[in-house]
Amino acid sequence: MKNHVKVKKEKAHRTTYGEVAVAEGTLVLIDVSSSSTAFPIKLLVITENEIYKPVVISEMEEIEVGDLWLNTVDTTIQRFTESVREHFNNYGKKILALPENFSPKHLQAIVDGKMKDGDSVLVEVEREVEDFEGNPMYTGNFVVWTNQQGHVVIHKAEDQDNLSRHFVLLAIKAVQRKLDEEDVQGHVYWGQFEEFIKQIPAGTQKE
Repeated sequence: MKNHVKVKKEKAHRTTYGEVAVAEGTLVLIDVSSSSTAFPIKLLVITENEIYKPVVISEMEEIEVGDLWLNTVDTTIQRFTESVREHFNNYGKKILALPENFSPKHLQAIVDGKMKDGDSVLVEVEREVEDFEGNPMYTGNFVVWTNQQGHVVIHKAEDQDNLSRHFVLLAIKAVQRKLDEEDVQGHVYWGQFEEFIKQIPAGTQKE
């Protein structure tokens, strides 16, 4: 099932399998512990004392008619309409991923504390190549990518910095190998630089 959430502020993100287009988002865990509404268990995050419904919202994307958005006042998910636009007062955020777009791996990561409420995340997007009827076309728009199960791909926002840090360390090692063993001062310099890079905090990996 295609997501078809349109994105206008995509950016490039480097991963271990190449560069991909992503949209910046925020993970929000909506507390439904006391809700009288029945939700499919497989779409919820159940901890010892609470039950949450996960979504990813955008702080940057403009909400357009037809978009699903999160009302940050009462935490309801609504469809944006022209009538809503008339008295909309910036209390809502566009939704990039719904509970059904989270894979079991994502849900387990939340239960394990690897992904937390308010975390900055990156959601993979792609250029739209079909319309809402499934007809092939090329619009040039970016939409949130989903697999055949309707699941999105989520990266932690810090992954880019961690990869850059990794490549810098590899470059240092390469330079050290090139240095003449007699160039003691050169080795001391690069050794000190390597220690500096290693001290840069690396984020915790999120699956």
